[in-house]
Amino acid sequence: MAVAKKASKPTVSKKKAVKPVPEKIPPVNEDIPRAHVISHLTLEEILPNPRNPRKTFNDAPFTDLVLSIREKGVLQPIIVRPRIDFGDDKKKYEIVAGERRWRASTTAGAMTIPAIIRELSDQEAFDIMVIENLQREDLDPLEEARAFETYAKEGGDIEDLAGKIGSDPRYIRRRVRILTLPEEVLTGWRDGKISLGHLEQLMRLSCKEDILQYYKETVGGFRGGSVAGLKEAIDDRSPELSTALFDAGDCETCTMNTSVQAGIFGTDFTRKKVLCLNSKCFKEKQVDYLTGHWSETKAGMKFHTRGFRLRDEVKWDQFNAFWGQHANQLLQCLECENFVSIIELSGRVSYERSCVGDKQCYRSVISGKDKSGSGANGKNTRVSDIGPEFQDKFYRERIPAVAHGLPFDEAPVLRIVAQALINNSERTRGWFLKDMGIKHEWNEQDKVWKALEAMEDEEIRIWIRRVANYLTLDDMQIGFGLNVKHQMAKHLGIDIAAEWVLHKEFLQRKTIPEILGICKELKLLESPEVKEFASTTLKLKSEKYDSLKKKDLIRLILESGIDLKGKVPKEMLKTK
Repeated sequence: MAVAKKASKPTVSKKKAVKPVPEKIPPVNEDIPRAHVISHLTLEEILPNPRNPRKTFNDAPFTDLVLSIREKGVLQPIIVRPRIDFGDDKKKYEIVAGERRWRASTTAGAMTIPAIIRELSDQEAFDIMVIENLQREDLDPLEEARAFETYAKEGGDIEDLAGKIGSDPRYIRRRVRILTLPEEVLTGWRDGKISLGHLEQLMRLSCKEDILQYYKETVGGFRGGSVAGLKEAIDDRSPELSTALFDAGDCETCTMNTSVQAGIFGTDFTRKKVLCLNSKCFKEKQVDYLTGHWSETKAGMKFHTRGFRLRDEVKWDQFNAFWGQHANQLLQCLECENFVSIIELSGRVSYERSCVGDKQCYRSVISGKDKSGSGANGKNTRVSDIGPEFQDKFYRERIPAVAHGLPFDEAPVLRIVAQALINNSERTRGWFLKDMGIKHEWNEQDKVWKALEAMEDEEIRIWIRRVANYLTLDDMQIGFGLNVKHQMAKHLGIDIAAEWVLHKEFLQRKTIPEILGICKELKLLESPEVKEFASTTLKLKSEKYDSLKKKDLIRLILESGIDLKGKVPKEMLKTK
């Protein structure tokens, strides 16, 4: 929330005389007991409370209060308590509630202020001060959070405070947790760059670096910059606790466990799968376990690799994968520390067998030569059986030459193309193995070719077309820019203005005001179907659609029977 700018000093009309306030007025009612006496005290006798969580006073409402006091005086007495052992100090009383009125009276030039004098202990005075502040409508949300924090630090019971102010204990805990966020984030909130909803999502995290990264992405418009987009990003990047290979017993009570957070802050912060929001801690424990137990894991036993690398820590040019056709050459790699599996943090295997060492060594393995061009054993010794080496060389030259001379749609060429497509992508290889019922094995390459030979020619064509469509139109499209996609769509006769239809995923990424804006732009809420659906299904008594919850507003658009054909928001039609 943006902080109001400091108001300029108000000018008072010279025509309107300010009624002077007398220096000292006797108590309003002498019959009130001393423990609860109303008096007019001089402003000099009063000391502000250093424990007051409210720090902002000099804003626009404060200026209005000053003008009101000049004209009408203070209408509601402040609450003070006598100070003990004030000595020669003139400050005989300490403010319990009403520091804003006291400050405004000082600015207005008043000499005295009506005050309720109460004999209060430190704890009683603190409770009244905090509760009085929290019940003010103009209290800044950040100050509200600080009031909650101060109360908790002073040993106050959150459940008890919630009862006194008519709030939910979870609401209080959520506000207190906000103050643990980095100052840069809180400043962004005060400046209006992000909303309170963004803060509540960020406070789920514990790592300062992660919080700042998400904050910068949100301000930069990542996933629309919405609260829902931020929550989705946090959830997507947080590991599922069910994938922990280490003993996760301690995680069951950790506040970074989303199921625990549901009990503290409410279920609106969680989703069905239990996540760990401290990805750094999870990663350290997972890596420690894998490092010490790799040979015992399913992947270690199945692929006989010496270790692992995390997929997000190795770039494409930092490893080379071995495939099924290399099986016979890998015996020499079994003792090499660079012979590893590339895995996700969850333990899922991305590349079964890979080399993270010298590229020349990798090439020597798959070609059957050592780095110097001699035998694969790495020694400069003569190898008598060089038949496999020259067989490989012969086939590398002759297979392309013969295949290029044949029509592309002939069966021999189709099978070779299919084999190349299978090897080209981990996903396409997985598709084929699943379709053919072949298990991932050390020598699966032979079985792949036998399966291709057994397929009918038309089956091969259908499979090639399917894979080609995936590689060119699905997978490779990821690398295309949006401008190129506009051109491709135009080339194919695709018209987004005529074909695109509002759907749930799009609307869920929008806020309620944004959805209502789209409805106004496209005139979606003017049909009889909408009114009938709202009154019968959603039980809405009036046409105040802005009072609906987001999920019901989306249902109103998608389920009421509105004709959505041709109803496309302007933002979907923008092109560069």
